[in-house]
Amino acid sequence: MSSCIDRVRAAAFCALFLVLADSCLAQEAAEDPTIVTATARAYLEELAGQRAQETGGIARVQVGSPDARLKLAACAQLQAGLPPGARRSGKTLVVVRCLEGRPWQIFLPAEIHVDAPVWFTAHPLPAGHVLALDDLVQRSMDIGTEDGNFRPLNVRDGLAIGQTLDRPLPEGVVLHASDLRDLSRVAPGDAVSVVYSGVGFSVSGEGKTIGAASPGQSVQVRMAGGTIITGVLSDNHVVEVKI
Repeated sequence: MSSCIDRVRAAAFCALFLVLADSCLAQEAAEDPTIVTATARAYLEELAGQRAQETGGIARVQVGSPDARLKLAACAQLQAGLPPGARRSGKTLVVVRCLEGRPWQIFLPAEIHVDAPVWFTAHPLPAGHVLALDDLVQRSMDIGTEDGNFRPLNVRDGLAIGQTLDRPLPEGVVLHASDLRDLSRVAPGDAVSVVYSGVGFSVSGEGKTIGAASPGQSVQVRMAGGTIITGVLSDNHVVEVKI
């Protein structure tokens, strides 16, 4: 009887040992959440660092930590990236995936900021004004905070001085590429040369545009005698009419 009890106790001890061993192995197999966060941070710092180098700015990134209740399997190779549709600046998401081991992926909240020197207006400026150095002042701003349709003119761009404003600007606003007049584009009322061309001949005249257009687009022109013609705008404010 004693021998039977001893065997039962031994079996129970072995079972308990296996359970504890499995538990230890499970703990050892869990991925360190700090490594997951560090992988995401390293990716974002490289991403933001490229933009900072291009603009002469300073990159700042923040990454959230995985939920403490989440147990991720240990992974020999982690990869971080932006999920489809995620923003490349401001508040966004970063995904970390396991490429070697039991596959998993986790999304972490993140923020990407690049503080770069940009041009601000030093005083009110009228439309048509040709920008000089004393019209602008250099300040730092987070270039990722504004609408992607309006690109702040970075000090390194070299596109501001000598350019013509397309619209009036008040004092203290950031200068955007869209604020500068595209000299190849025509606006209503602009003077243009009209060239009529056909096989073996070419005749030119003068007129004023009725609408706006960029090179390669059609535009209507009112000629000096009042006749309205339609042609294609080429470079240097020339409208070509094929006959």
